Amino acid sequence: MPTAHAQAGAIDMTGMGIYAGEEAVMDAARETSSTPARSKAKQAVGSFGYTPTTALRQQTVRNAAQGLQTQRPADAKVLERAFGPGKADYNQVYEGIIKGSSLRNNDAADALAAYILMNWMVVNNVQDGNAITVPVARGVRAQVAPLLAPKLTASGTAAQTGEGFKLQTAVLFAGWQAAIKGGQLPGFRQDVATNFKTQYHFDLAQFKLTGQGLVKR
Repeated sequence: MPTAHAQAGAIDMTGMGIYAGEEAVMDAARETSSTPARSKAKQAVGSFGYTPTTALRQQTVRNAAQGLQTQRPADAKVLERAFGPGKADYNQVYEGIIKGSSLRNNDAADALAAYILMNWMVVNNVQDGNAITVPVARGVRAQVAPLLAPKLTASGTAAQTGEGFKLQTAVLFAGWQAAIKGGQLPGFRQDVATNFKTQYHFDLAQFKLTGQGLVKR
């Protein structure tokens, strides 16, 4: 993680998080700051699995583009040109990103973990995909899963949340690669760090990754 390559351009997805997922990120930030380790009981929180479909992915892109339309119509168009019907499949990009991490492409908690991990890599300028080991990925998932559980009780919310975070992870990765190739990495990293901190009140630069997930440096 990551191994995929995509040319989707840099799209500002700030504010596009699925609400239930956003709360989980913020809860995880608070929990991580005070209690880095988790009991086996909490780590055993079960599946947030769902069945990804082409229709679901297309709807996810439409929803994201519609959300961007009012404030950032240019970004909405870029998103649709990149991942709209007949274009690249963000699921394929996402599968390349999570390859070797043990995270799955059909589980909302895994998708939230992947999104957090991608942000962490960008903010901390970690371009070596081998840094995201299986224990690290599982540790982050274990942190967020118990906090996500009560927010995904309604039918369909796991699928909506999971696909929303998969799309944002793919978009973030594409923007990261474009920034590296275009010599704009410092500014891109700062923007990602600022956006994540503003949206989730969580400074990823202050955390390291371990088998217990994110812990204070």
